[in-house]
Amino acid sequence: MLICWRLAFIVLLGFTLITTTRPPEIKAAVQWYLKPVPFIPEKKVAMMMGLILRFVPVIFDQAGETAEAQKARCVQNRKNPIYRLTKLGLPIMRRTFERADDLVAAIEARGFTENRTDPALVSHPRDWIALFAVIGLCMAAIL
Repeated sequence: MLICWRLAFIVLLGFTLITTTRPPEIKAAVQWYLKPVPFIPEKKVAMMMGLILRFVPVIFDQAGETAEAQKARCVQNRKNPIYRLTKLGLPIMRRTFERADDLVAAIEARGFTENRTDPALVSHPRDWIALFAVIGLCMAAIL
């Protein structure tokens, strides 16, 4: 039960971060944190993180479309949950990878590189308030 609670808490914090922080700010933070780490191209990693954040709604849309198609084919009436999961997961992964390939081709066709103007990483008073709120929640959870 404790492990499930912790996992749900981590997922909730992740969704909170994604919904409250703009992708350029996350990209700037990732780039700033990885800059002192040797042998890791911080600009590429930051660009990938920004693309991942923009791709999450696309994945949810694909999941909805695939679930609707399976309802039309009565897949939910099958008793084997592994069968249902594979029939849902594999098409979602295939379509997501196809869209990712299309995105890569579009990026390459436009001559995109990761050497761009870096976004400024600044903190606002609301960021400090959120930091202290999260620290307070963590301390309350520990006690």
